[in-house]
Amino acid sequence: MLASLIASTTITTNSDKTGDSETAEGEEVEELGVNEAEELLRRLEAVNGIAIGVEDKLNQILEQLDGLLSSLEETGEKKENGGPADPQPDR
Repeated sequence: MLASLIASTTITTNSDKTGDSETAEGEEVEELGVNEAEELLRRLEAVNGIAIGVEDKLNQILEQLDGLLSSLEETGEKKENGGPADPQPDR
């Protein structure tokens, strides 16, 4: 969603004598009116909130993976040292 929003949004950088706006690459674009700018700002704020939520979820996943990796490393070290890797249940 963020990528599509950024791709569909162009900020004017230069204006020629006729008032038409152009980007640095010479591509013509429309200037944003106040209402469009406000809507764009609202959309950017919404996307930012989504991005922060995704970042938090990714951080949680990485923490869980780090814990799993640490557990596996401890199990491997115990096995290398001749100790039981996992206690076997009585059968």
